[in-house]
Amino acid sequence: MALHPSPLVRQAVIQALTEFGEAKSISDFFEDNDVTVRIKALQAIAQIGYPPVYKRLIKTIKHRKFSELSYNEQKAYFECLVANGNRRLINDLEKILFKWVLFNKKKYLIKRQLSATALARIGNDTAISILNKGRQKRNEDIRAVCETALKFVEMKNQK
Repeated sequence: MALHPSPLVRQAVIQALTEFGEAKSISDFFEDNDVTVRIKALQAIAQIGYPPVYKRLIKTIKHRKFSELSYNEQKAYFECLVANGNRRLINDLEKILFKWVLFNKKKYLIKRQLSATALARIGNDTAISILNKGRQKRNEDIRAVCETALKFVEMKNQK
């Protein structure tokens, strides 16, 4: 069934697997040819949780080809990463946020934005201190994404 030619059928399979809590089977769809199927699989794993997938997610995010994915898929990867994070999550997000990049700054800016947003979503003291540290950096991109993420935290705390 997972090899069915229709992406809609594969998405329905993911939905059914989600209802049964079959996270390991859902993670097989990360390599699907259709972007909507991959995003559906990432969202499903973020919803039900499957911590063993963490290493696979972080490896994909750190890979050069990650910047070739659509923004929605990149965002789904970070959301899934936060939902399935382990004790290294905040450190990994910090490394992604502060990584020095000489070339392809525009492509890397998206990773920085998503990393800062993920830290804001976590919202604990350590994550907020990292964002505050980023606000003090000389790099304009890092400063801007950290300020935006901190505004998100402030709005979230006001609710």
